[in-house]
Amino acid sequence: MAGVIISGGASPYIYQWQPGGGTTGNVSNLSVGNYNVTVTDDNGLGCYVITNTLTITQSSAPLITGIVTYSGGIIDTGYVKLLEYASGSVMQLKDSVRIGAGGIYSFTAAIAPGNYVVFAESDAVVSYTTTFGTYYISTHRWDSAAVINAMCDSTYSTNIILNENTFLSGNGSISGEITEGDGYLKMMGKGDPIKNVDVDVEKTPGGQIIVHTKTDQTGKYSFNDLPPGNYIIHADIPGLPMDSTYKITITATDTLFKDKNFIVDSNLIYIEPSSIS
Repeated sequence: MAGVIISGGASPYIYQWQPGGGTTGNVSNLSVGNYNVTVTDDNGLGCYVITNTLTITQSSAPLITGIVTYSGGIIDTGYVKLLEYASGSVMQLKDSVRIGAGGIYSFTAAIAPGNYVVFAESDAVVSYTTTFGTYYISTHRWDSAAVINAMCDSTYSTNIILNENTFLSGNGSISGEITEGDGYLKMMGKGDPIKNVDVDVEKTPGGQIIVHTKTDQTGKYSFNDLPPGNYIIHADIPGLPMDSTYKITITATDTLFKDKNFIVDSNLIYIEPSSIS
């Protein structure tokens, strides 16, 4: 939008924009180029006439680019997602690109100015089986991700080091499922399973990731070979906070924890009431 502010003379004023023929103080949907606006006051003589030239230029869209790596070096197969930041609702996917040679990725489609988070994940190939999806800057949680305030004519370097599973040796086992509650995207229906949700076991205190998995086609997840310790379960759907979770203590004699289920509604992830123990 372009506009002029007039003081002095006698109102109302007469506006004339060229090209375009606009007759108001503000005009919108202008293309790149030069425009003349002539303003004449209403004193009966037309004695006060102002002509001004405005130049409208095209700014470049924000550029978000980076390199994806892991402990063994470059990740050269996988994808990176650009998500429009939100809290309390599911983030919208704005773009998804493949990781190229040298681990390099760039979002080349025009990106509108705004707030974004970036998420990278390798393909499930032999070289990268220990890695799992990670947000910039190298966190497994969306609410710990760096939010990029992307602006025109700006470039953002967002290098990501993928998190990795650790080797486990123990007898502990945790399992459960994640299902739809009221209002979750209305993809299926209340009580139906949600697949491909990132689920982590975190050590507590400290938040260290012990192991990661995804829910399967039936919304189920499971972890085995967990050593004795204190843990919490974290389910990650970008934009949806966790209202509650499970605190689990694995000991030499207390090793099996089943039905650690979660429900996802339109703005929260929470424990299934019937599975609290």
